[in-house]
Amino acid sequence: MADKLNIKLNIAGKPYPLSIERSDEEKYRRAERDVNTLVSTYKKHFRAEQEDYLAMAALQLAVSNIDNELAKGAGVDEDELIDLDRILDEYLDNLKS
Repeated sequence: MADKLNIKLNIAGKPYPLSIERSDEEKYRRAERDVNTLVSTYKKHFRAEQEDYLAMAALQLAVSNIDNELAKGAGVDEDELIDLDRILDEYLDNLKS
Protein backbone atom coordinates (compact mmCIF):
# COMPACT_ATOMS: atom_id res chain seq x y z
CA MET A 1 0.00 0.00 0.00
CA ALA A 2 1.24 3.45 -0.87
CA ASP A 3 2.39 5.79 1.87
CA LYS A 4 -0.47 8.34 2.07
CA LEU A 5 -0.37 11.65 3.88
CA ASN A 6 -3.30 13.87 4.84
CA ILE A 7 -2.51 17.55 4.38
CA LYS A 8 -4.45 20.77 4.30
CA LEU A 9 -3.58 23.33 1.67
CA ASN A 10 -4.72 26.92 1.96
CA ILE A 11 -5.48 28.29 -1.48
CA ALA A 12 -6.58 31.93 -1.65
CA GLY A 13 -7.69 31.83 1.97
CA LYS A 14 -9.72 28.63 1.75
CA PRO A 15 -8.55 25.32 3.24
CA TYR A 16 -8.51 22.20 1.07
CA PRO A 17 -7.88 18.86 2.80
CA LEU A 18 -6.12 16.34 0.57
CA SER A 19 -4.80 12.81 0.81
CA ILE A 20 -1.62 12.53 -1.24
CA GLU A 21 1.43 10.34 -1.63
CA ARG A 22 3.95 11.29 1.04
CA SER A 23 6.61 11.67 -1.65
CA ASP A 24 4.48 14.33 -3.40
CA GLU A 25 4.09 16.63 -0.40
CA GLU A 26 6.75 19.14 -1.45
CA LYS A 27 5.21 19.44 -4.94
CA TYR A 28 1.81 20.22 -3.42
CA ARG A 29 3.28 22.72 -0.96
CA ARG A 30 5.15 24.46 -3.76
CA ALA A 31 2.03 24.53 -5.93
CA GLU A 32 0.13 26.07 -3.00
CA ARG A 33 2.76 28.82 -2.70
CA ASP A 34 2.82 29.44 -6.46
CA VAL A 35 -0.96 29.77 -6.74
CA ASN A 36 -1.17 32.02 -3.68
CA THR A 37 1.63 34.21 -5.04
CA LEU A 38 -0.18 34.64 -8.35
CA VAL A 39 -3.51 35.35 -6.63
CA SER A 40 -1.80 37.95 -4.45
CA THR A 41 -0.20 39.58 -7.50
CA TYR A 42 -3.54 39.79 -9.32
CA LYS A 43 -5.20 41.26 -6.21
CA LYS A 44 -2.60 44.05 -6.15
CA HIS A 45 -3.22 44.98 -9.78
CA PHE A 46 -6.91 44.31 -10.39
CA ARG A 47 -10.19 44.64 -8.56
CA ALA A 48 -12.20 41.48 -9.10
CA GLU A 49 -13.92 38.59 -7.35
CA GLN A 50 -11.89 35.88 -5.63
CA GLU A 51 -12.79 33.29 -8.29
CA ASP A 52 -11.50 35.66 -10.99
CA TYR A 53 -8.10 35.78 -9.31
CA LEU A 54 -8.08 32.00 -9.10
CA ALA A 55 -9.13 31.66 -12.74
CA MET A 56 -6.34 33.96 -13.90
CA ALA A 57 -3.79 32.12 -11.75
CA ALA A 58 -4.99 28.80 -13.21
CA LEU A 59 -4.76 30.20 -16.73
CA GLN A 60 -1.23 31.53 -16.19
CA LEU A 61 -0.05 28.21 -14.75
CA ALA A 62 -1.69 26.26 -17.59
CA VAL A 63 -0.02 28.44 -20.23
CA SER A 64 3.32 27.99 -18.48
CA ASN A 65 2.78 24.22 -18.45
CA ILE A 66 1.99 24.23 -22.18
CA ASP A 67 5.10 26.33 -22.88
CA ASN A 68 7.18 23.75 -21.02
CA GLU A 69 5.59 20.86 -22.93
CA LEU A 70 6.18 22.57 -26.28
CA ALA A 71 9.78 23.39 -25.38
CA LYS A 72 10.38 19.72 -24.52
CA GLY A 73 8.80 18.52 -27.76
CA ALA A 74 10.77 20.97 -29.88
CA GLY A 75 14.10 19.38 -29.02
CA VAL A 76 15.47 16.32 -30.74
CA ASP A 77 15.69 13.29 -28.51
CA GLU A 78 19.28 12.32 -27.66
CA ASP A 79 18.60 8.66 -28.49
CA GLU A 80 17.45 9.69 -31.97
CA LEU A 81 20.73 11.57 -32.49
CA ILE A 82 22.76 8.57 -31.35
CA ASP A 83 20.84 6.31 -33.76
CA LEU A 84 21.33 8.77 -36.60
CA ASP A 85 25.06 8.97 -35.86
CA ARG A 86 25.31 5.17 -35.91
CA ILE A 87 23.43 4.97 -39.23
CA LEU A 88 25.68 7.61 -40.78
CA ASP A 89 28.80 5.82 -39.54
CA GLU A 90 27.57 2.53 -41.06
CA TYR A 91 26.76 4.28 -44.34
CA LEU A 92 30.15 5.96 -44.54
CA ASP A 93 31.91 2.68 -43.65
CA ASN A 94 30.04 0.94 -46.50
CA LEU A 95 31.15 3.67 -48.93
CA LYS A 96 34.80 3.05 -47.99
CA SER A 97 34.52 -0.71 -48.61
